[in-house]
Amino acid sequence: MGLLEIVFPPRCAGCGDGPWPFCPPCRATLVVPAPPWCRRCARPLPAPRPTCRACPPPPLASARWPFLYGGAARSAIHRLKFSGWRRVASALAGAMAEVAGGGADAVCWVPLAPARRARRGYDQAEALARALAAELGLPAVR
Repeated sequence: MGLLEIVFPPRCAGCGDGPWPFCPPCRATLVVPAPPWCRRCARPLPAPRPTCRACPPPPLASARWPFLYGGAARSAIHRLKFSGWRRVASALAGAMAEVAGGGADAVCWVPLAPARRARRGYDQAEALARALAAELGLPAVR
């Protein structure tokens, strides 16, 4: 923990008020995907299926996410993307590492368009990829 974090401790990635990374009320809004789901992309479905309409295009073999997009997960992503809360990447990366499948050689990202990067001041996809790579002990590759 750095001096800056002692003076200004990180706040909840969901609401911005509670303890880091997610306060108890925000943690209660985090919905972890669970079966029945699409076996390829983990999208919740009424019955299990090998693939679905939302599956990523080939050559991606599968996709996983730690939380459904809503509640504190949605708020955290918005803080990362639009409010410059770069630290949120580490909160999300920890959860992403828990659902990541093995066998990866590196973590990569799709770079943000130059105009958006200029407006936001950084590339949130890169921040998230680098945080995830650190969690997994893998290189981050553009």
